[in-house]
Amino acid sequence: MGILLLYHPRERRAALTPPEKPVSPQKSEPSGQTQTVIPSGRQLGSYQVRSLLGKGGMGEVYRAHDPKLARDVAIKTLPAEFAGHAEWLARFQREARMLAALNHPNIAALYGLEESGGVHYLVMELVEGETLAERLHRASPLAPNEALEICAQVAEALQAAHEKSITHRDIKPANIR
Repeated sequence: MGILLLYHPRERRAALTPPEKPVSPQKSEPSGQTQTVIPSGRQLGSYQVRSLLGKGGMGEVYRAHDPKLARDVAIKTLPAEFAGHAEWLARFQREARMLAALNHPNIAALYGLEESGGVHYLVMELVEGETLAERLHRASPLAPNEALEICAQVAEALQAAHEKSITHRDIKPANIR
């Protein structure tokens, strides 16, 4: 399960992000294929891709624009090499259903589960700002009060997920924004 945990320095509250590395499936993984980056300007459904935000083992995350609601969103794609495998597609759809069950200020919201031109993707709240990993790299260590505030917000998000029997499985500073 990959959710974005958000922490908010004083002016906002914190979020969980999708983990970059997938948990290995029970059966063999597809291999030998590479994911291609979706070019800026490409349409995915009604969304216009603007830029690549990150890439990991379970897909790529893009900044895209939603012209219907006049806002930017995050799009997380399922790698093409996984989309043809029922097990991976089912896992991706389960992740979407679990994320949709969560409603918490410290968890990035899911707006939709879509497919366009053979690309399966999640449409999610775009959370601006640096990750906790970037923050720690920029200015480490954190002041004790700041560290406690971040920990409290992450704990609140995890509690909300656990109350729905959802486990994140990849809590790390890079997945906290």
